[in-house]
Amino acid sequence: MWRRAVASAVLLAGVTTVSAQSASASSHGTLTLVGSRSASVTIRLSSAPDVGRGFAITARTAGSYAGYLISDTHGKPIAGGVMVKGVGMAPGRAVPLAYTPAPFTPGLYVVTLLTDGAAKITIPLTGRTHRTVRPTRSVKVFAEIIRNNVTPSTAAGTPVRYSRTPVPAGHYSLALVSAFFTDSDGQAGIGDACFTTLSQCAVGSTYGDNSSTYTGPEWGQATGYYAGSAYPADLAAGTDAVFDNADVAVDSVQSGFVLLLS
Repeated sequence: MWRRAVASAVLLAGVTTVSAQSASASSHGTLTLVGSRSASVTIRLSSAPDVGRGFAITARTAGSYAGYLISDTHGKPIAGGVMVKGVGMAPGRAVPLAYTPAPFTPGLYVVTLLTDGAAKITIPLTGRTHRTVRPTRSVKVFAEIIRNNVTPSTAAGTPVRYSRTPVPAGHYSLALVSAFFTDSDGQAGIGDACFTTLSQCAVGSTYGDNSSTYTGPEWGQATGYYAGSAYPADLAAGTDAVFDNADVAVDSVQSGFVLLLS
């Protein structure tokens, strides 16, 4: 089943600061993950991740991305998010990987650090306890950032971009496809991101046609993303992650991100 962790988000320059939502706020608990590669650990959690604060996390990494996933001991994702470097997102803003709105029950959970370099991630919790763990159980992750930048040929600007990248076939506990955009003097746009064996996102895509429309401020700079995740996911041979986008803007930059967790 295709599940949209979030349908769409437009973050306008000047109002996207998350300093007020810093995971280090003394009024909230934290779970800090440290490590140099993707790995998991089973720990007891007494309070839930505070996803009501906009999936804000604090992350430092030497790699290209850093995130986390919290699952129950049966492998069902509870919550997660990932930050991707160099795609225009505001510091501290993570793309949701998963969210289960069911009431949180204290107990044992599998916590996975997702990164391709040395990283430290702090996740806000609803409680007041603070804890640091280093996951050590290896997990298999496929991740790729796709750059898809086009400069318009006219003053009005109608940049159209299309890109695709092959992904490994197999069964995954989670599959994420996300597109990021930064527009200058943008008015509107429409974009798609999906996993498919077809040439474009459309009816018949393996996991949805994750289509999103958005409007800009018509001046200045607008940044945002649209994303969808599936958990679990079965990707057939010949599946690609496909991104296509059209903007009305003076200029536009778009990137894509794919993450598959076995």
